Amino acid sequence: MEQPCPTCRGTGRIPRGQEDQLVAVIMCNDKRLKPSRTKLYVCISTALCLFVCCLVLFFLFPRSVTLTPASLLSVTVFFSNNTVEMDVTNVFNISNANYVPVNIVQLNLTGLIQQTIVGNTNLNNVSLISSQSQKSYKITTHMSIKDKDLNTFCRSSYRIHTIFLALQMTLKISYLSHIEQLSLETYEYVDCGANSTVPHPISVYNVIKCAASTTPTSTCAFRMLFSRLFAFSAHLSERKTRRGADIKTPNHKRSHGRVYVMWIMFCKAHFGGVQTI
Repeated sequence: MEQPCPTCRGTGRIPRGQEDQLVAVIMCNDKRLKPSRTKLYVCISTALCLFVCCLVLFFLFPRSVTLTPASLLSVTVFFSNNTVEMDVTNVFNISNANYVPVNIVQLNLTGLIQQTIVGNTNLNNVSLISSQSQKSYKITTHMSIKDKDLNTFCRSSYRIHTIFLALQMTLKISYLSHIEQLSLETYEYVDCGANSTVPHPISVYNVIKCAASTTPTSTCAFRMLFSRLFAFSAHLSERKTRRGADIKTPNHKRSHGRVYVMWIMFCKAHFGGVQTI
């Protein structure tokens, strides 16, 4: 004869107040004793969280925004009583490697000759650069040359009126809730004696990057001097090649004399004089 359960007395219910005094007995083959998949679920959730975090870091991690000079587009020259006025148009490329758009807050371009400021252009809220893209900007800067030697050099009757123009460009950008500032210094040669509308790229010899914390001042000065001498020599060689037959004429001594005079004027205009030994 079956005996009722002494605990519930056959009702199947535990009396109130005895929950803390009773122990449940479960069969060994009960499904509730089988190990659950809690660890698997925890591992999967952790892996998904890490994957999402990696994706967010990949797309939102700040990347570089580069500013590079492209070409000298045109130079418009006109003379006044004591000055040489020039409108120099340059093309600069701004590349955005981020996966978010970049806003150009401020753009400043300063032109210098012999470390003297001859022109300045300041633009605010230029535009917005899309993610993973590049934009080109035309910047026209008005230059006013008041130096006496440079005025004489630009107004001379010689064919070559090449001067070296230092461009210091500062770009302030905003993206991902912070502001960065980029700077670039380039050197290019322009003809201050006549208008020029033929674009020519800025070669590697005209681009000089000197970090004050890593590069000595003498090294920067040597690079600048080498770049100027190289560009001027290349310009002379180009003129010499074009003239070709004229150099072989009996007036070749006069031609060499003119080149020497132009070299003296060039050195005096750019380096403050020439010392002869």
